[in-house]
Amino acid sequence: MDNTKRNQNYLLNFFSLSAHRNAIYGFAALWIVCFHYVDMGKKIAGFPPKLQFLWDSFQMGNIGVDIFLFLSGVGLYYSFSKDGRILRFYWKRFVRIIVPYYLLCVPYFAYLTITGDFSVAKFFRFATTVFYWVGDTARLNLWYVPAILVLYLAYPLIYRFLFCSEKGVFLRCALLTGLSVLLTASLWYFDRDGIYQMYDKFLPRVAVFIVGCGCGKPVKEKKDFSAWVIPAALLIVFFAYPLYTRAILTGAMQRYYGGLTAVAIVFLLAQLFEVIQSIPLEKFFAFFGAMSLEIYLLHVEARYWYKHSSYFGSHPLRWYSLLAAGSLILAYLASLIEKPICRLLLKPLDKNKEPQKNES
Repeated sequence: MDNTKRNQNYLLNFFSLSAHRNAIYGFAALWIVCFHYVDMGKKIAGFPPKLQFLWDSFQMGNIGVDIFLFLSGVGLYYSFSKDGRILRFYWKRFVRIIVPYYLLCVPYFAYLTITGDFSVAKFFRFATTVFYWVGDTARLNLWYVPAILVLYLAYPLIYRFLFCSEKGVFLRCALLTGLSVLLTASLWYFDRDGIYQMYDKFLPRVAVFIVGCGCGKPVKEKKDFSAWVIPAALLIVFFAYPLYTRAILTGAMQRYYGGLTAVAIVFLLAQLFEVIQSIPLEKFFAFFGAMSLEIYLLHVEARYWYKHSSYFGSHPLRWYSLLAAGSLILAYLASLIEKPICRLLLKPLDKNKEPQKNES
């Protein structure tokens, strides 16, 4: 969460997105864990029929990834506008992704070694994160890591384009978002079973990342937004239930509505946490938000092992609950191990830090 003193009210203010960022990350991470329960298919079902609304909510949990990407776009503006040195920017982003990625992939490669399925080529693809781009996702689909690294690489160009002048930021953001939508929609229409199918988790989500990049400036400058945003966001979320759970939208169209829903949920949660500051709900989610990447990585690994174990399909809710709880505990322990490693790798940057003028 932002270090700004919380004696100021940020209702209907863009800065609420930053003030409650960790809590929203935590909500998204736990939502993804719930979604993975539903996503394992009919064999894993076994959910109480009376809780259909909750089941439908879990079905929409992949929107949590869109929340990650939107908030990442917002957060990158803070970092790059403060210090626009590209290599420094890349190193900080790289360290904070690769350290947990390498640490939490060790169990996976230990498993491959034990089962005799290890190969140098496979290790190289995972170590360099190119596995997703060459279609190697049959086993452990950690696609989010290579995707976010590519978006980090592209961010300096996105920043220069969006904020090249004070005027027209919204129009440039809309243009760039529209171009990404046009490219993805074209691939979905003309090559649905080829390139689009290979990168369907990534391509439609570039748009929500760009929108987050565009929101970075008003968030940092603490601009107010219209009260009409709240009922509009509620309406978007309301329609997301039938559009998702009844499969009215499919393919890229569903992904895009998911991105729109993610933005709506971020605004709603930020305002909710503003209103209920006296209740420790935000602290609960913020605890998990501080280790959201670790939760994602460990949970994907744990789910893979569970699906290939003899326990899969028997007492699904019980075993999956234990799996999720174990993943959360291990993610917390992993975050404790990573902190000193990241500090050590980033220490030279802190020593050489020079004050820079704000480029925004």
